[in-house]
Amino acid sequence: MRGRLSDFQFILPVLVLLALWPAPLTAHPQICDNARINYIIRDRKGKIVDPSTLGSASFVKQVFEGWKRTVEKVPLSPTGLFKDAKMVKSLEYRGGNDCEIRLEEVTLKLGDQTMRLIFNLSLNSYKDWKHSWVVIDSPPFTQGTFRLEPGWGQVVSTDDWSRPGNQIPASAWRQVSE
Repeated sequence: MRGRLSDFQFILPVLVLLALWPAPLTAHPQICDNARINYIIRDRKGKIVDPSTLGSASFVKQVFEGWKRTVEKVPLSPTGLFKDAKMVKSLEYRGGNDCEIRLEEVTLKLGDQTMRLIFNLSLNSYKDWKHSWVVIDSPPFTQGTFRLEPGWGQVVSTDDWSRPGNQIPASAWRQVSE
């Protein structure tokens, strides 16, 4: 009996330790998805450019608060309907675990032309998860500064799966004097 009691006295603290040990090591669940801004780059003729083919010299300036910049495929529709969408490569800016992203501006260089794009766009997937992803089309690449106009159109909820996300057309950009 004495051997069994000492075994139990040893095993009980070990079981308690094992039960409690993973608790401080587990990560807290993320309560929101990353906010995302996808920008579709077009060349001078309006053809979509694969951002993965651009070297670091093409990115002259970026004012961005978020987690990372990547290249991702997104649906782009000329009609705004998902059934008409085609998957295209885009430059994706993704927010981090704080659920927010802010993209002020991006300046790109293609060949001998430089295009400054002023987005002034902020998304928060915690406060407004239905509008935490936007796909922005681009006008043909042109020398100059362009600003994304406020009130660029109807914001489509991500609940509406007949549409490929919050898509902002190229016509929402306005050239501004420098």
